Amino acid sequence: MWSHLRGEDDGEAAKSLSAPVRIRRHWNGVRAAVDLGEVSHEHFAELIGEVFRVDLGDSGELELELTEAEKVKGDRPDNAFSVLFRGPRERFLEQRVYEVEHGSLGRLPIFLVPISEKHDGFVYEAVFTRMEREGD
Repeated sequence: MWSHLRGEDDGEAAKSLSAPVRIRRHWNGVRAAVDLGEVSHEHFAELIGEVFRVDLGDSGELELELTEAEKVKGDRPDNAFSVLFRGPRERFLEQRVYEVEHGSLGRLPIFLVPISEKHDGFVYEAVFTRMEREGD
């Protein structure tokens, strides 16, 4: 989708989307403060305006600012919510799972999707859904 910005083919990105994703309590040996399966809108809503670090492997890390945390509107059984991050204009992140770290949440694998380009940088969205289990 955003390959035109980087002059690349989306074939590899499409292949990675078909791989199964497992919720992990540990991500690359670092324990998350909050289990990904239990993270909620409230966890992120209280962190609006704070900086999250994205691990880029050999390329270092990138800081993103959490700008919004909204519950998805409608009568949904999955407690869906989305968060928006703003990143610098100098570095574009393609759509994929990244290790995202914050002091109070720990390190979590989050699927970031670039959704717009503003004058001051790129905006990325992550959507979280979690079905309620019987008895919850």
